[in-house]
Amino acid sequence: GARLRVLALSHIEQETVDALVKSPAVTTLEELELGSSGMTTAAAEALTSLPVLETLALVFTSVDAPGRAALRRRFGPNLTIWGRTQGWDDPGPP
Repeated sequence: GARLRVLALSHIEQETVDALVKSPAVTTLEELELGSSGMTTAAAEALTSLPVLETLALVFTSVDAPGRAALRRRFGPNLTIWGRTQGWDDPGPP
């Protein structure tokens, strides 16, 4: 059957992000772009556990320090941040 490999969502609420990362549909995602949203630490950590997700782009998405650290560890150079995003200005862990 068909599987969802690439998904881009903009102007979504934090609750939608929380629900999205718990959905079985995202387990096949290879690329994800989230825009204009907030993300909880739990949601960020859930993204790090998706087995085939290779690329993550955040557009004006705010994430707290523990969430940012988890995303940086998991995605490294495959994590892209667009725009001035709250909290991303600090260097944080590599």
